Amino acid sequence: MPEEQFEEAVRLMNQHSKFLKYLRGISEERIAEAEALLSVQFPPLFRRCLLTYGELTFSNTEFLGLRAKDSFQNFDNLIKHTL
Repeated sequence: MPEEQFEEAVRLMNQHSKFLKYLRGISEERIAEAEALLSVQFPPLFRRCLLTYGELTFSNTEFLGLRAKDSFQNFDNLIKHTL
């Protein structure tokens, strides 16, 4: 996704925040742990989304992400769905 579209999506989510639910963002260390587990490097915009939101739901659409403290294997997140 181009950065302009990402910025527009964030603007629209914030404008309609009653439909936005998210966990708190996660740390750089947690992102690095997930990248190492998957042997990938996440794109900059996805990293930004993880840092800001962790994972989120907007209206009735869920965007899988990562949680700050929980085991990667025990929750419905992008690691579980990738491995």
